[in-house]
Amino acid sequence: MFVFGHVGLTLAGAVLVHGLLSHQSPIAISDNVAQTAPANSPAKSFFSGFTWFASLGRYIDLRILIVGAMFPDIIDKPLGILGFGNGRSITHTLLITFIVLFIGIILHKRIPMTAVLALAIGMASHLVLDEMWMTQRTFFWPLWGWTFPSEGTRGWLDNWLVELTGNWQIIISEISGLAIIIFFVMVLISRKRLFSFLNRGQC
Repeated sequence: MFVFGHVGLTLAGAVLVHGLLSHQSPIAISDNVAQTAPANSPAKSFFSGFTWFASLGRYIDLRILIVGAMFPDIIDKPLGILGFGNGRSITHTLLITFIVLFIGIILHKRIPMTAVLALAIGMASHLVLDEMWMTQRTFFWPLWGWTFPSEGTRGWLDNWLVELTGNWQIIISEISGLAIIIFFVMVLISRKRLFSFLNRGQC
């Protein structure tokens, strides 16, 4: 999976889980929204009244969640280019994700701070979307040794190109992820929270 799929589907998953657990309506047209959204603009009313994004943004920094969704690739793809692993190595492992999650839970209880926890949630989502359990030597590292599978630089780069152009599962996930990102941006714009999100991760 590539950038749009990881970011968009991670955002959607986190928002959906939070919204369902909080037992609140996803759409809440407040008096303020009603004043700013003309009656002939139902789309604006809908995006302005979408509350699940805003609610989640009060608990975690959504910018860090997005970084977490791409963090394993940010680390492992450059390592793959340098010849270490096949682009899915150290941060694509269950062990590293659990370590980051454990640190996040400890910090949240003591400070409290949710940044590391948001990073861990994004990393966990990345592993799920990459179906890393199918590559057990990497996923359960170091149970089957300290080395990672290696295809060389050209190997995984070629696989990326093949998947991007010929794997419909990847193509559909990227289109879906892009649609979710566009929806998220429209919610931010309608709620006049775009700059607040960029500055503080809140929406």
